[in-house]
Amino acid sequence: MTSDLRQPQSLPPAVDLLALAKNAGPVDVSVSPQETAEDANHRRWKDKILFLFGIGCLGLLFLICLWILALGDQSLDEKKIWMSVLASLVTGMVGFTIGRKY
Repeated sequence: MTSDLRQPQSLPPAVDLLALAKNAGPVDVSVSPQETAEDANHRRWKDKILFLFGIGCLGLLFLICLWILALGDQSLDEKKIWMSVLASLVTGMVGFTIGRKY
C-alpha cells in the first residue's frame, strides 16, 4: 500500500487557460436550485399577498390625492404637490406593470 504512494502518478494533460480565454466567446453560467412544489406555492402566496397589499395602499393614496385635488380649498402650491404625488403613483404603477419579470 505504501509503495503506491511513492509511485509517480500520471497527471492529466495540461490545459492552456490563456489559449482558451483568447478563443472563447461569451460565456454565461448560472446555477439555480430546483424549486419544490411547496416552495413554489409559498412564493406565489407571498407574491399575491404583497401585490394585493401594495395595490390597496396605492389605491388608497390615489383616492386621497384625488379627494384633496377635488376639494378646491387648498392653495395652488399644495395642489401642485399632490399632483406630483399622483403623477409618481401613476408612473410607478405603469412601471411595475410593464417591468415585472416572471
